[in-house]
Amino acid sequence: GGVKQRVVFEGCMFSRNSAASGGGVAVEAGGRVLFDRCCWFNNTAINGGALYIAGGHVQVLSSNIASNHAHRLGGGACVSKGRLSVTGSQIRSNSAARYEGAVHVQDSRLASVHFSDSMLENNTSPPHPLITHQLDELALR
Repeated sequence: GGVKQRVVFEGCMFSRNSAASGGGVAVEAGGRVLFDRCCWFNNTAINGGALYIAGGHVQVLSSNIASNHAHRLGGGACVSKGRLSVTGSQIRSNSAARYEGAVHVQDSRLASVHFSDSMLENNTSPPHPLITHQLDELALR
C-alpha cells in the first residue's frame, strides 16, 4: 500500500529498499505528504527509484535524494499524477534505464513539479538525464 492521508516525515532515511513503484516511498491519490530533512539513498524500483507519486501533493524540504535507480522511469522520482514541490534539497547521482535520471513526469496535464533553491546534479539516463522535456508546468528558481 501507499500513503492515503496527511503524513509528516522528519529526519527519516529511506535506504536499500526495492518496489515496483517508489523504491523508497509511494504516495497514492489524495495523499498529502511532507518530507522534512529526509534522505533517500540507494533505493530501486521499476518507476521512481526513490519516490513515486500517483496523486496528491508531496513536499520535499531540506532533503537529499541520491544514488537511487529506476529500471524504467525517474531514478530520483516519478510523478504520474499530482504535485511535487522540492525546496532547499539535492537530487543527485540518480539513474534511470529509460528516461529522466532526476525526475520523470508521466503526463504534464495531470502532474506538476516545482523546484526552489535546490540542486540537481550528476543524474543520468540515456535520452534525458534531468527532467522530462514535455512539462507544461515546471518552475525552477
